[in-house]
Formats: sequence, C-alpha cells, structure tokens
Amino acid sequence: MDIRRSPLAARLVAEGHKLLSLRESEVNLETAFLELTKGKFGKE
Repeated sequence: MDIRRSPLAARLVAEGHKLLSLRESEVNLETAFLELTKGKFGKE
C-alpha cells in the first residue's frame, strides 16, 4: 500500500512511527468477535 494512499500510514509516519508494512485483510464478523473477546469471557 502506497503511503500516499493511506491516511493512517501517513499519520503514523508523521507521528514518528516506523512502519514495516500495512495491509488490509478481510475478516468475517464471527472471527473478529472471537479475536476481540479472546480471554475476556472464557475464564470464570
């Protein structure tokens, strides 16, 4: 992804962060929910 096309990448670099890569990936809703809640509800 070209840094000129990515406002997020441009902002991170402007703030002094060094990026090795930045890419999009598709995640289905179920996978996103499981990743987001991992470890929060499994231990009682």
